[in-house]
Amino acid sequence: MKALLLSSTNNKITLDVIEKYTQYGHGLATITSNKDIFPLAEKIMVLNNGFLTQFLRANGYDVSRIEVSKRYSSMEGVNEADMNKIFNVKDMIARVPELKGIYIELFQEHPEYITFNCSSYHDIQNVEISFPLYKNSKYLTHEKIREILGWPSTIAFTSDEKIIKTEKMQNRSLIENKKLYESTMSDDCYVRPLLGIDDVLLFNFIILYSLSIWVRYRPALWRDICEGDLDLYRPLFTNFLISVERIVPNMVLDRIYQKHFLFAGFPYLA
Repeated sequence: MKALLLSSTNNKITLDVIEKYTQYGHGLATITSNKDIFPLAEKIMVLNNGFLTQFLRANGYDVSRIEVSKRYSSMEGVNEADMNKIFNVKDMIARVPELKGIYIELFQEHPEYITFNCSSYHDIQNVEISFPLYKNSKYLTHEKIREILGWPSTIAFTSDEKIIKTEKMQNRSLIENKKLYESTMSDDCYVRPLLGIDDVLLFNFIILYSLSIWVRYRPALWRDICEGDLDLYRPLFTNFLISVERIVPNMVLDRIYQKHFLFAGFPYLA
């Protein structure tokens, strides 16, 4: 992520500036809620200093919607203004499309992204928008579609056991600003933003930060995940690390050079 800032021609960030950004660490902090169970109990906050905050600011995000006013040591001390800025690990996992299969199996719900198709029937302004369930999940509902895409309740759908469609042709503006996430390990999809953050690379970064905290400072929790009461989540995090190793270098290379690369090891190419 430092390389992305340094390679961009849209800023004047240098190595000296990067050093100042990282003096306060990653810009993230974690706390555990005693009122929830794993993974909902594992809360994450973006601090008002540190690298991630500066990365967000450099990339045009409104950090006032994202950063908390101070570092909290417990959920009981969080003030009302910051409460809605604190999210949990599941919120992040639900926004990594490469984990769709295991996410659905674990949580028995649809994640926070969606795959759709458009048919215009030679109509320039309007389209029929459809959501094949085999590319989404059997848990996809009309209300979930509206939530992910930010559509009003006035948009109606028809559905059967294979597909959900808009009941009427809809104006193209409904989907024109929905940038699709593309990956070699998932279907192209629209990922629902969280606190205005719409970059899957950042969701991966935040999950990696959380894992690093658990491994270093939460040995009891980490053992439970690896071989204890929470071991049903071990395949989830194993698959996540496999995905990161394959996807993240590719994402970074594509952005630095503004070209499409195929970054893969010899087994993949073979």
